[in-house]
Amino acid sequence: MSRTMLSSVNDAAQHVARASSSDHLADVGRAAEKKLDPKRYKKYAPPVACAVAAAAVAVALFSSPPLPPPPPPPRPRLPYASDPTRPHSFYGLAWWLPCCATYRTEGLTARPVTIIPVKKKRWRRTRASPAIEGLRNSATYLRKARGRKAAYPVHAQPFMDGIQALMPTFGAFGSAIHAAAAKDVEGNVKKLRRNGAPLVPLHTLIRDEVALHNATHPDSTAQAFVWLKRILNFMSHFFDTLDRRPDLELNGCLTRAYEAHLGPYHNVVFRQLAVVLMQVIPDRAAMLELFGVSTFAELRPHLAAWTHETYPLIAKIDAFYVANRLQP
Repeated sequence: MSRTMLSSVNDAAQHVARASSSDHLADVGRAAEKKLDPKRYKKYAPPVACAVAAAAVAVALFSSPPLPPPPPPPRPRLPYASDPTRPHSFYGLAWWLPCCATYRTEGLTARPVTIIPVKKKRWRRTRASPAIEGLRNSATYLRKARGRKAAYPVHAQPFMDGIQALMPTFGAFGSAIHAAAAKDVEGNVKKLRRNGAPLVPLHTLIRDEVALHNATHPDSTAQAFVWLKRILNFMSHFFDTLDRRPDLELNGCLTRAYEAHLGPYHNVVFRQLAVVLMQVIPDRAAMLELFGVSTFAELRPHLAAWTHETYPLIAKIDAFYVANRLQP
């Protein structure tokens, strides 16, 4: 092939290449213009705007700490004009105002206020000896056993508790008297419990024994109850003799009380034994020491309080025995 033909073919190929490349670039430019047309993306504008706003709010909330609240504004201070206690302030000079007339302080002198502490009343019970505590507890139980009215029967449980509460008091008269009294009192209380008290009332038990002609048996409720009553009567007489006869010693007071209330119901052997026991008791000074007092005047109110609760109960028991034709 000649050189002329080769050059013509080369020129034709270059012309075709230029034409094809220009057409391709034109097509690409038109496609890009078509993609970048804003009308095509107009429908996506609201959702995109909302998403951008939400992202901005989230960044503002979670990325930075919350701002502290603003401080309150300072209160205006008017110490002179608004003070009602100052004589030349507005409230002090405005005597003509009804609401401010009571705050006028001109011509008045302020008195110092003294605060007196209120003393609380404390009911403290004095610390007493076991013998005096026994008298107090026994008086309380015997008052409950007597009841509020004379027609009510004697309550068994407080009656037995009142008798047993006297054991520390018997100890103030010597170990021999305490041992004898403890044996007698505890034995009769056990008889009452064995016969049904306090589950069954005492008056019911005694009336049943009277109906069965069993009231005179040594282990009956009637005999145990009456012996406990005699012990109460013996102690009441003994305390009264201590108060009325200061010239007598303890053995003389005990002998008089024993001969009046317990001796008539004992046999000869037991009387001789009781007389021997009453000769070995302490004197008045030793008794006062065991009661925890220095003079008999301090002991007298406790003895009087116990006898005050005991005598009505003894009279009530005697009336019940007389009504049922029993020996009180």
